[in-house]
Amino acid sequence: MSTHFLIQQGKPIKMSRSSWPELTGRPWQEACAYIRKEFPNIMVQVVRDGIKVTPNERPDRVRICVDAEGKVIQTPIIG
Repeated sequence: MSTHFLIQQGKPIKMSRSSWPELTGRPWQEACAYIRKEFPNIMVQVVRDGIKVTPNERPDRVRICVDAEGKVIQTPIIG
């Protein structure tokens, strides 16, 4: 597992984790709140299943993939 850092006020902060498997099956709003509680400055991007996204990795972003009902269908990860 690689180490992830979030840049806050120009300083790197080591992330204590990089994925949230416990959020699979939960509503996207709950998942966003859960992640932001731990990392308030991280960008959380909600993406509907099947929508194309850029393949670039960003250490300050978590993507949450959801189904048509808004439930998380993949483990949210940093990247």
